[in-house]
Amino acid sequence: MSNKPISGKSRIPAKELTAYERWELPAMDEQGNAVKPEPEPEEMVKPLTAADLEQIHKDAYEAGFEEGYKAGEQQGLQNGFEKGHQDGSVKGEQEGYQKGQESGHAEAFAKTDGEMQSALRRLQNLLGELLDPIKAHDDEIEEALLNLTMALTRAVIKRELVLDSRQIRTVLREALGMLPSTSANIRIFLNPVDIDSVSQVINEMDGEAKVIASEEIIPGGCRVETSQSLINYTVEKRFQKAVQSMLERSMARADGEEVSDLSQAMGELTDFHRELLDTEVALDAVEKPISLDPEPEPPEPEPTHVEGSDEPDKN
Repeated sequence: MSNKPISGKSRIPAKELTAYERWELPAMDEQGNAVKPEPEPEEMVKPLTAADLEQIHKDAYEAGFEEGYKAGEQQGLQNGFEKGHQDGSVKGEQEGYQKGQESGHAEAFAKTDGEMQSALRRLQNLLGELLDPIKAHDDEIEEALLNLTMALTRAVIKRELVLDSRQIRTVLREALGMLPSTSANIRIFLNPVDIDSVSQVINEMDGEAKVIASEEIIPGGCRVETSQSLINYTVEKRFQKAVQSMLERSMARADGEEVSDLSQAMGELTDFHRELLDTEVALDAVEKPISLDPEPEPPEPEPTHVEGSDEPDKN
């Protein structure tokens, strides 16, 4: 191989090289001469006919239609997705807002209703605390008025009996009439101011009777005792019986049924001593109400000896 340098005509400048090209050894004959390749026959181009042009146009149309269809489909899908997403978002937002509003309204109503019920209960408790004492005061006022009425009534009765104690004769006759006919050893307890008024009644008795003056007996009342009987016809006892009878009738009308025991109520409503209210009359008799109408003046009775009195017995 020759080391002869390559001449400038055989060298290709680097700037003219564009790419690697494969070089093939040309065909050579036996003498080493290059053999020229046979020329390739020229292909005859057939002129296009109208049918060919129509077919080409049709193929191009179909290709363009297919390409446009795919592009349109893709674009439609994209636009439809975006539009559907937008519409769904708006509708979902509206439905979510409406549902949230309804849920919030229901929750707020339930909470407000609970608070209102709680406030109503507190108001009812406050009204109860305000009205209960008023009702209690009404009961106390009613009880006080009843006691005042009873006290005034008793005071009026006592005053009338002090001014005119001749009613004691009727009271004493009723008390003596309740005793058995065989009663003996009769003791009559009277206020000293009533002793002179009952002398006639004492004289009318068949048996002996002892009149005992007692300051504990209110004028207009009496207490008759024997060895077997006790007739309590004091003003206090008869007044208590009259009030009890009145209360029984009133409460029976209010309750629609008979009232059997009013001892506790009487103890709360009267200002008489408790031991007086608990005292029972020996004989079960119907006591008549107190009458303040004076009887006609009887003839002057004969004097009667009375224990505890300084007047002499003229009989």
